[in-house]
Amino acid sequence: KAVGDASEALRKIVATHGSAAEALEAKQAKLREAVVDIQKHAKEHYAGLMELKATKVVVGQSVAEMQQLASSGSIKAEDAAAKCKALSDQWASMQKIHAALFA
Repeated sequence: KAVGDASEALRKIVATHGSAAEALEAKQAKLREAVVDIQKHAKEHYAGLMELKATKVVVGQSVAEMQQLASSGSIKAEDAAAKCKALSDQWASMQKIHAALFA
């Protein structure tokens, strides 16, 4: 009888261990999925940052060109200021959108 009881106790331990191992494997699978999602999100975030950086360069160049045109008298200073403000506003809007998407 003692051998039977020990054998039953051992079966319960093995069954419990098996359930715990399965639960651990399921948690590990979820963690792996989370890591993949985080990596994907990080790549998208980086691509967005690079796009923002490129846009910032273009905005800076455009503002400089507007200022040069205004300085040379090719366009009115008010027109150049309005166009520079519009570019600045668009830049700020892009930054807000990026921040909202990747917050």
